[in-house]
Formats: sequence, structure tokens, C-alpha cells
Amino acid sequence: MNRRSWTVAALTAMLFGGTAAAQEPGSLLVGGFGQYSYMDKAYQIDNGFDFGKLGVGGRVGAFVTPTMWIEAEGSYTAGDYANPTFGKVKYGPLSAKMMWKVPSTSAASLHFGVGGVLTNVRPDENNQPVRGKGTYNYGIEGDVGFRFGLGGLNFRVDGIADYMPDPAALNLRAQAGLEFWPNIASWFGETGGTMGSVSAPWAPVMWWDVLEGPLPGTIEVGAFGQVTHFGDNAGAEAGPGRPSRITPENDLFGNFGFGGRLGVFLTDPRWELEGDGAYMEVPRETGAGLTAGPDIKYSTFALRMNYNIPITPNTQFILGAGGVRTNYNFGENTGGYTYNFGASGLAGLRLGIANRVALRIDGVADYMPTPSTLNLSARAGLSFLIGGMRRVAMCTVPGKESLTAADAGCFVPCQYNSSIANTSPSCVAPVTMCSYQGLGNIPASDARCVPPAAPCQWNSAITSTDANCVAPSLRPIYFDY
Repeated sequence: MNRRSWTVAALTAMLFGGTAAAQEPGSLLVGGFGQYSYMDKAYQIDNGFDFGKLGVGGRVGAFVTPTMWIEAEGSYTAGDYANPTFGKVKYGPLSAKMMWKVPSTSAASLHFGVGGVLTNVRPDENNQPVRGKGTYNYGIEGDVGFRFGLGGLNFRVDGIADYMPDPAALNLRAQAGLEFWPNIASWFGETGGTMGSVSAPWAPVMWWDVLEGPLPGTIEVGAFGQVTHFGDNAGAEAGPGRPSRITPENDLFGNFGFGGRLGVFLTDPRWELEGDGAYMEVPRETGAGLTAGPDIKYSTFALRMNYNIPITPNTQFILGAGGVRTNYNFGENTGGYTYNFGASGLAGLRLGIANRVALRIDGVADYMPTPSTLNLSARAGLSFLIGGMRRVAMCTVPGKESLTAADAGCFVPCQYNSSIANTSPSCVAPVTMCSYQGLGNIPASDARCVPPAAPCQWNSAITSTDANCVAPSLRPIYFDY
């Protein structure tokens, strides 16, 4: 086999090495799909079917248990949605949701989920009079679908309903695509879990027991405060307005905001898939060429892969990288709304301060390429580590291999009593009792356990050792002639 064939085989094994461990806690989920969207009439958009309304998207997630996972997805449609205000528009919802699988032993399975969604409608770049403006909204999302295994890949179909409360709108989406579950632990020669064996079964989830370091499927949920220093071109796409930067003349706390995070530790718990969002209202910077107006509403949504370097079992140094979306709302009359996508990097510390409670301190850099700008943020907050699954050690006693090591029946039986362990204080040889008549209440080893004397041969009413046990006197014998 030539070198190229070996390379292809190695890459294939790396990508699909997690198939055998599919749906195990901490397994990564990656997929792509095609999508058709039906927009609510509140958006005043033409919903007539044509191929210009077909979009594409992707999802990434991680399993918390074999039947539950968390996933994030984003999609994009630059179609012929005709809006009377914006003309042709782009539609790109982002969502995060908790998903459940209906248990099934077949290749096909049903699933459903619920979560939150951010929808946005933005004019096409060619529509110059309203370029940079648009609208967005937050709502809830419901998902129901099925997947079918195809030997390493899964064919997945979903029906999605996005409900926006203000203004009330219900958008419907149909998705179909492929997904797979790469096992990160196998990429680095690890077997996953804490027992070092993929053949051992999983113990039941203990959501708040004593935790010594993250486990596969452990959820990290937390909140933080944040201070952000904006780059020179932050929000420039919407006009000459700019959020205030941190300078000696500006108030530091004017750039203060808050946010939350949600992550899942993978099969190799040094890796974590984490998403976060932050929000703040920032004063506009004043000066020549800048537009005055109300505070700018700034928000971000980021998804990163974090690598955790252990310092102690409950303290880790964190390095992360991924993508970010930044949003700027300048107000209806002063620039409208704009957003951008870019790269996000993170360096931080997770310091364990109590069982399953940690202090998180992070520095975040968000870089937007168009227009080029770099926003820097400092964060501090608390994280809670919930759940995680451990491998179960199996019983090694011959004949009891089907039991777990913690099972009450997993013991080497006592040779004298098979219902107790050979290490039990009660595992002692049974006491033999005296077998002679009338002496059955004393042990056989007792000095009193001696056989009784035989009866006298001449008088059975007394024993042979009795002094009266003597032969009778001879009597006269008479002979007849």
C-alpha cells in the first residue's frame, strides 16, 4: 500500500475512530445540513417556494449521557426573500438547545429538543441605501426529528419551530443532512473515561457527588462580569458611531457587562466544547467625526474548543479558540443594527474553591476581519460543574464477571459458608460437637468427651468398671447315672 493510501486510511480512522464509542458521554457531534425556511407573515416576506430560499448550516454538540446532548447550530440563507423595506434579505438564525434521544436498539432513532434562538434579517450587501441595517429577535426553539445510522455517518432530518414573542412570529424550518461523532480521546491514544477501559459499563449519573476533576459529559454552567475595550473599527459598518473605549479619560465601568457560559467536557476531559454569550450597554465615544446618540447595545455569542491543562485535580489553566458573532444595536435613528463574524481566543484559569464550584478568570480576544477590529475583554465569575459519568469497575471473581465490583455479591465465598466472604470474621471452620450419648452439648475437643464404659457382661445394669462387676460363684453340678 503506498504512502497516500496509508495517509487516507489514517485520517479516516481518526475521524471515525469514535464510531464504536458513539453516544458515549463526552462524544463530540459534528454535522451539516441543507435547510428550507418558511417565514412568519410578521416579517412581510414572500414565502413562495424557489431554490433561492434554500440555505445551508452546521451544528456541533457534545453528549452529556448516552441519550442526552447539548448542541449549537447556525444556518444562512441569502435568498430571494422579498421585504418591502429592505428588498432582498439574508436570514441567519443561531440557536442552542438541549436534546434527548428516545432509546432505541435499532439504527434509527427519534429525538426532540428545546432551547433558545436568535433570528436576524439583514439586507443584501447590494442594497446600499439600507446596508448595515436590519432587525433581530430572541425566542424559543423546538426541534423534533430522527436519525438513521449509515455505518460511521448518520443521516439526520429535523423539523424546527422558532417562536419570537415580540413581535409575535413563528418561523418554520426543515433540515436534512449528515452528522458523525468523532471520539477525541481516541485521537490521542486515550481510551476515554476514568477507568481506562471502554468495555466497562457506565455508572449512573451522579449530578452533585464529590468530584475530583472533570469527567466525560460533565456540564460547566456559569455566569460572569465583563469589561471590554473596543477596537478602533468596532461597529463601523453601521456608520460613524463607535462604542466608548477604555482610556484614562473614560469611566472603566461604563464598559461593564455580564454574561453566561455553558460547556461539556469530552471523552478526554482535557477538552471541552464551550459556548458563551455576553451583553452590555456602552456609551458612545465622543469626538470629531463621531455621531452622538443613545448607548450602544453590544452583545456577543462565541463557541470555542477549550484545552484544560491540569494544575491540581480541581484547578486547570485554559486555552481556547473558536468563532464569535458580535452584534451592535445603535438605535433606530442612529445607525440601526449590524453584526459581524470573526475569531475568538481565550486564556483563563478555573480555580476550584468548593466541591463542583470553581472561580473562572478569563481574558478574551475577539477579532473581526471586516472591518478589521480587535475587542479585548476581561471576565470573572463562578462556574458549577454538574454531572459527568464514571466507568464501573467489574467483578473479577471467577463466575461473577457479570457483576460490578461494587455489587454486594462480588466476593470470594468462604469455604465453610458460601453465603459470606472468605475475608469475613465469621469465615471459620465449624465446631464439631461431642458425638457420645448425653455429651452432645460440649465440643469434641473437650476433655470430658470420652466414650462411656461398656455394660458389665454379667450384669447389664452396671458398667464394666463397676466394682460389683464380678463373675458369679460356682454352684454344685449334679450328674445323673
